[in-house]
Amino acid sequence: MIRSMRKMVEQREIEGRILYICLECGFGYDNRQTAERCEAWCSAHKSCNLEITKNAIYSIRKGFTLPETKQTTMHMAEEIPYVLTGRLTDEGIVIDDQKSQEELKTGGYGEVLDDKLLLKDYEAMFLLYSGKLKVLEDEKEVSIDKMVSFAISRDANAWTRFLIYRDLRSRGYVVREGFGFGVDFRVYDRGDYGSKSAKYVICGLNEGTEMPIKDLSEVASQAGRMGKEVVLAVIERRGEIIYYKIQSWRPYNV
Repeated sequence: MIRSMRKMVEQREIEGRILYICLECGFGYDNRQTAERCEAWCSAHKSCNLEITKNAIYSIRKGFTLPETKQTTMHMAEEIPYVLTGRLTDEGIVIDDQKSQEELKTGGYGEVLDDKLLLKDYEAMFLLYSGKLKVLEDEKEVSIDKMVSFAISRDANAWTRFLIYRDLRSRGYVVREGFGFGVDFRVYDRGDYGSKSAKYVICGLNEGTEMPIKDLSEVASQAGRMGKEVVLAVIERRGEIIYYKIQSWRPYNV
């Protein structure tokens, strides 16, 4: 096969360690088999598989110990001290246990629905990814890949939402649903949730997506009237997220 002739995984010695790099996404692993699984998935789906990349110990762009993984573990340990259980329903992931509901509400997760708590799909994906949530469907545990497929079937932008949400949560921010500007979130500065309004509105785009300047200007104007700072989150092909602050500017009349 032609595919088998090309170099899919590259072995490198980095800082005295032998690593195997997936040439598609740039993540590095301590064993070739995992790197080859990563490359095969990336090549076939043009995206990363969380069950695989959570084992990465290196990134070509970031170096050793991926910051988002390390920070996510730290912040999740502070917010939620145990593994929660949720049910997969047509409406999404439902949390029945009252104690679990209180833990999640305090941390800025979910919306109250009667006597239950309903998680947004990106919230459930993040909690699954972080090892803080077990999801059941007909008494059987749901994998994170199935959760991703479920979310995408309901929202074509589900993966984009999750990547931005995960990155912001891993940095210690509380992130809530936005104002309907497309893929957007209300983001609370550290320690502000529950006492102050959101400081930022973050709008997400995938690299290469076209967005008319007038639409971006309208978002900035509306958010500005609400006293929010607007940030554009651009997701590169490899999953790296770059943030740009947007400000309105009017020139002087001459």
